[in-house]
Amino acid sequence: MLNPNPTESTRAESGDLESVKLESNRSLEDSPRIIEARLPARNGFSKAPNAPSKRPKVKSLWPKRVLLLGILGLVAFAAYSWIVPKHTEAHLTTAVKRGTFDVVVVETGELQSQRSLAITAPVMASGGRSQLAIQYLAPEGTTIDSGTLVVSFDPADQLKLISDKQNELKLSMADLEKMKVQQKADASEARMALENAELSFKLAKLASDAMKFESQAKQRESQLELRKAELAFQQAKQNVKSKSSIGKSEIGNLQLKIGQLQAALDRAQSDMGRIIVKAPGRGLIVYQRSWSTGKKLAKGDQVWGGQPIVQLPDLSHMQAVLQVNEVDVSKVKNAQSVEVALDAFPDKKFTGKVLSVASIGNPKENNPSVKVFEVIVDLDGADSVLKPGMTVAARISVSKIDNVLSVPIESVFEKDGKTIVYVENGTSFDKREVQLGAKNDNFIIVTKGVKEGEKVALVDPNKEQDPKQPTKDAKSKV
Repeated sequence: MLNPNPTESTRAESGDLESVKLESNRSLEDSPRIIEARLPARNGFSKAPNAPSKRPKVKSLWPKRVLLLGILGLVAFAAYSWIVPKHTEAHLTTAVKRGTFDVVVVETGELQSQRSLAITAPVMASGGRSQLAIQYLAPEGTTIDSGTLVVSFDPADQLKLISDKQNELKLSMADLEKMKVQQKADASEARMALENAELSFKLAKLASDAMKFESQAKQRESQLELRKAELAFQQAKQNVKSKSSIGKSEIGNLQLKIGQLQAALDRAQSDMGRIIVKAPGRGLIVYQRSWSTGKKLAKGDQVWGGQPIVQLPDLSHMQAVLQVNEVDVSKVKNAQSVEVALDAFPDKKFTGKVLSVASIGNPKENNPSVKVFEVIVDLDGADSVLKPGMTVAARISVSKIDNVLSVPIESVFEKDGKTIVYVENGTSFDKREVQLGAKNDNFIIVTKGVKEGEKVALVDPNKEQDPKQPTKDAKSKV
């Protein structure tokens, strides 16, 4: 039906819209409900007052509020987590355990073969320089057969020595020939002088005999001449004998010198063969260390006669040579069990027993004020991965202590001059003084102050610090 009063219709429609808005505002304060509204008719027509009208549904704002509160909570938690430092690491704990405690000494060392062929620098019988320069070394780690060249030394000094001995020998032999010629001439001259003296003596004797009938004065003069000739004759004979004896002695001395020079030359020539050293048997090349530098020998190094250059080890039976600190060596005894791990193969473990403990210590390489003692460990069995010179870490089982309490070493601290641990008590930690016993590389015995099953902190729970930085007032005791 056409509305005769469009203005009233418009007012009605406006009133309906206002009622919708009013009801919607109320729905935000009260419980949600469906609001009925009279909607304007299209083209100026409106529905009858009693006719059912379609009312729009207004959605609730509660889910949006819940979502908004959740987002604000997450933001606040993230901000708190960013501003407040985390202390998860400070609350790491471990339980106090009771059981058998292994007292061990942990040291490092190197592998060596129990049996090996040693190749040393030759001791030169001919003398010369006391040191030799290495000219060639077979590559380390290679397996060689018997007769293979292993090491050779610079031959320059030995060649010079040979040349000098040869020259000395030539000069001495020339002197010998000259001496022989001179002695021959001297001997001939002495014999001639002897013959002349003998003739003079005979003539003097004849003249003396002829003076029997002469005056006493002439007889006396004749006898004196005879005596003089006799003395000359005897002197000539003695001269021949002396020259012969002296000549033989001089020749003998020179011949002795020549013989010595020849022997020295023979030794020098023989030593030339010693500067080239070949393998006496099959083996693995392992360089030895220099006596002066402690480093492995290399080409150009100077070595003394008798100094080890190369070892050809027998890999079927290996040993570990450890350097044990002087504070621990008193605990190490023969036949103690040892566990050995290779740095190159950390997953492989080997067992063995202490074979010997040195009685004299040596200065530690990187700290001469500390003394270390050599301990040799005999390994059980053989393995292809075991090579001389490999670095090893060994745990020597010194003793076992039954039924004791132990904690990790890092859980024990020193604070205010006391040895303490931090025992967990609910959400906090109690500082407790303890007494300690023997230790190994990871754990330490606690003889007083804690009970089995109690949990102790692995770091100081009262310190807010960078985990990478050590605490200042509460530091590890051991």
